[in-house]
Amino acid sequence: MKMKKHVRHVVLGFLMVPLAFFTVLVTPFVVKSTIPSASALASATFGYPFPFIQQKVAIFAQNTYFPLETTMYNPLTYETDILTGAFIGSVVVTALFLFAIAEAVIGVRWLWTSRGTGAVQKQIDLIKRVIMKTKQPITQTKKQMDI
Repeated sequence: MKMKKHVRHVVLGFLMVPLAFFTVLVTPFVVKSTIPSASALASATFGYPFPFIQQKVAIFAQNTYFPLETTMYNPLTYETDILTGAFIGSVVVTALFLFAIAEAVIGVRWLWTSRGTGAVQKQIDLIKRVIMKTKQPITQTKKQMDI
């Protein structure tokens, strides 16, 4: 069954949202947070592309440990806040990024199919015909050169 192009975009967009949601949920456990100094140690933020989890950290570290790179701690042990605006923004940005990648892959795949190569070949033939029609002899007469 042949799917219209705009329907394909909508379906692909709806498929990217759950994938982006899952990807964003996993990022606090994968991406580390860097704490630059002891004064910033009271709170650590996690998440990507926008930090959407803020965790109150009670670690006593010496100044020689900084910058401290840490992963998210147990949310049951440490007080954890979820910033909903940053979370929704992260999901939207990730979904758009995944959608753009999927569209690029589908577009390149379309060029490899017989329909795509046929369309590209038609464009090349059209350009060749236009070039052939506009070709003029290069020779000039003495009168044309003097002008």
